Amino acid sequence: MRAFIAVDTTDDVRQRISRMVRMLRAELKGVKWVDPEKMHITMYFLGEIVEDELELIKQVMQASIATVNPFSISVEGVSAFPRITAPRVLWVGVKNNTDELKQMHDSLSRGFIESGVHVEHGASNKFTPHMTIGRVRGRDTGGLVKALDSLGDSNFGVSGVTEVVLYRSTLTPGGPLYDPLHVFPLS
Repeated sequence: MRAFIAVDTTDDVRQRISRMVRMLRAELKGVKWVDPEKMHITMYFLGEIVEDELELIKQVMQASIATVNPFSISVEGVSAFPRITAPRVLWVGVKNNTDELKQMHDSLSRGFIESGVHVEHGASNKFTPHMTIGRVRGRDTGGLVKALDSLGDSNFGVSGVTEVVLYRSTLTPGGPLYDPLHVFPLS
């Protein structure tokens, strides 16, 4: 099964992002937009895992967040990977308390390495807390770059981080389906 670890944001934050995406969708073609209900902050993409590893993954997750207290993040800014002038993945940024997110990510990385759990991505990638809002399909990005540049300072609100979720991701022709496998509340 495909799996990932994520932090969800409030409905209010996702609704604000959704309003911006509706505006962009109307004027920008060549982008596959993410359903706002599925937007999240990916802490760690595990890739394909075997059922036997699930309990060990849960143990690593529990240990990684054991000392983390709930905190708030500010969801703001719009940009792209690999860079705004050559966009492939469009995203909304996270500010305020990103150190907590980075520490959780690093703790997960160490835990997976030490436990011998093979994961697809995370340990070797630089972690940038963000919410993916779309994937660019075309090459004509002139209008897109201009739109992203004008939205760079957008603010979508504050969201409390009170839990970390292990999700199963099932790919379907209509888009991915995300099912929570386990929820880990912060202490």
